Amino acid sequence: MAAGYTSVENALKRILDILGETPPSGDAWHRDLVKRVSRPMAGSGARPAFFDEEMRRDLLECLRMRHRVRHSDYDDFIPTRAEPSVEAARRVFSRIKEAIVQFRKQIDPDPNAENDGGDGPAVARRVDR
Repeated sequence: MAAGYTSVENALKRILDILGETPPSGDAWHRDLVKRVSRPMAGSGARPAFFDEEMRRDLLECLRMRHRVRHSDYDDFIPTRAEPSVEAARRVFSRIKEAIVQFRKQIDPDPNAENDGGDGPAVARRVDR
């Protein structure tokens, strides 16, 4: 689970890099990364949120689990504290692919898709592949 969560973090940092956003820094950068990608950004680098509130909560629970794993001894393991993290990881696993697909559709719409009737894409920019 810890390795899976770390992979999600690395993917999120890479997406921010592609979008030209600087990832958070400082002691709380892990938590700040999840919070940032879970809200839309305005201005010249406008983008929609990557994730909804439920996914944000579940990712933060997975982050807490990874923190507990990295900063405790094996003898400190308390199974009942792991249960919410396991359930959160299951929900993340079942939803993350579709969340990323939907995010990509918003920031990089298919040019062959039917237009929504407006005079251009619904987002402010297109990301080159």
